[in-house]
Amino acid sequence: MRFLELVENHRQIEKERLQQSEFLFQEEAKKLWEKRESEWEVERLARKKLMEDVITIQKKQIDERLLVARQERERLILDREELIRSLEGYHNQMKMKEMETKTKQFQTKVDLLAQIHQKQRSEEELIRQEEQKRKHQEIMEAAHSQKHWNISMDKLKL
Repeated sequence: MRFLELVENHRQIEKERLQQSEFLFQEEAKKLWEKRESEWEVERLARKKLMEDVITIQKKQIDERLLVARQERERLILDREELIRSLEGYHNQMKMKEMETKTKQFQTKVDLLAQIHQKQRSEEELIRQEEQKRKHQEIMEAAHSQKHWNISMDKLKL
């Protein structure tokens, strides 16, 4: 009996040790699991922060590209407006030159027509004067002939 008690006692101690071992194993496993979960949480938070940083950097890059594109578009608009103003100025200059040319041509035409009329009037006046001169000469010749005729007739009468 004593032996049975001793075996029973030993078995009981062994059972308790086994339970303690199992309890320690479970505690150790629980601690390891908690440690692993803690590491996973740290890694998850690190990944989350990294993703937020990447998103922030990408957003900043997109904003910078948008700003550069907006500035480029504004510069192109200003260049386009300047080009339009230049073309309008050139167009206006060309119109002014064309108007000046037409005005000069018109004035030249008017001057030439005035010269033509003046020359025609001068020629007409010259022709009129020559006609008067010719008529005067004819009258003078006729008078001279008449005088000679009268003298000749007077001489014949005598």
